[in-house]
Amino acid sequence: MAENQIPKVAILGAGNGGLAATVDLTIRGFSVSLWSRRIETLLPIQTRGGIEYSGVFGEGLIEPTLVTDDLGEVLIEAELVIIMLPTSAHFEIGQSLAPLITKEQTLFLAPGHTLTILPAALHAGGVISPEFCEVGTLPYICRRDENASVSISKCSDYLPFAAFPVNRVDKMFSLVQQVFPKIHAMASPLVTVFTYMNAIHHPPATICNAGRIENTDGNFFHYFEGISPSVGRLIDYLDSERRKVAMALEVETKTFVEHFHQMGYTTDEARKTRLAYEAFHQSIPDRFIKAPKSLDHRFLDEDIPYGLVLLSELGRLAGIKTPSIDAMIHLAEVCTGKPYRNEGLTLERLGLKDKNVDDLKHILNNGF
Repeated sequence: MAENQIPKVAILGAGNGGLAATVDLTIRGFSVSLWSRRIETLLPIQTRGGIEYSGVFGEGLIEPTLVTDDLGEVLIEAELVIIMLPTSAHFEIGQSLAPLITKEQTLFLAPGHTLTILPAALHAGGVISPEFCEVGTLPYICRRDENASVSISKCSDYLPFAAFPVNRVDKMFSLVQQVFPKIHAMASPLVTVFTYMNAIHHPPATICNAGRIENTDGNFFHYFEGISPSVGRLIDYLDSERRKVAMALEVETKTFVEHFHQMGYTTDEARKTRLAYEAFHQSIPDRFIKAPKSLDHRFLDEDIPYGLVLLSELGRLAGIKTPSIDAMIHLAEVCTGKPYRNEGLTLERLGLKDKNVDDLKHILNNGF
């Protein structure tokens, strides 16, 4: 182990990303402790004696230093705490961490893009001047199966990184870069919000294929077959509204296709077309990923309330209308019967009710 390497990493979450990160970091020589809220999630790993993996790291089985459902135990001596939970769990995990976390420990959301929800939870739990850092997307294209084995088809070539408050970015960047060398420091957590592209393409591709999903239990290739030219045009239009909101908040952001290419997920030829349809149809890592088995899936349950709703709310804050984003939220609510907007990242939940753009920037720069 290198002299400057972090002695212990705690990973919270044993889903797709949590297992992929545990495999990656263990192979690279880190001491990794893995936690899940549900012991049933961990039982296959404990029974087998490790995590089976395949894909870009070859095939094999790795044994984490610790596998536990005890949050206090997994945090012991961990310098870096990587939170790889659904965005819907960010407030809850913040509440749980508040009495346990120390000033010496760095919290890292992967992915983050939930703006101030984690520090708001920590602050409400008694943490003075809460800090955290994040990347805007999962560092891997990966899938966990029912036996807690994980297939990793691609590691991201580009991870937008931000810190809260912004004035702490240098310290946290140098720490996290030891674990994820592909991170690139951004101006503020607003940037990672606007690089969360799943919110732009998962909901339209899922809603437009609702009948096919329900009739086949998702037995088709979600990105390659589910994203047709017309679905691609819808993604491109939602992306244009995302960029208008970003511009109003003075956040520089690339188009979806440019970002997808920068991460290493599609070809140079697809980038030149500037079309989402071509980006997905020329994406080797996404080629054989199956569609959700039902509409009761994170492509809607996570990417709408914690993605599209946030974009809509930031548009409202900045005085920018988002009619297509709002329509997609409404259609998904009609199809699923779920109140995505009311349960999502509203300005009120983020602690930003009655705030303006200048207030938001001040909070991001200086903290609570």
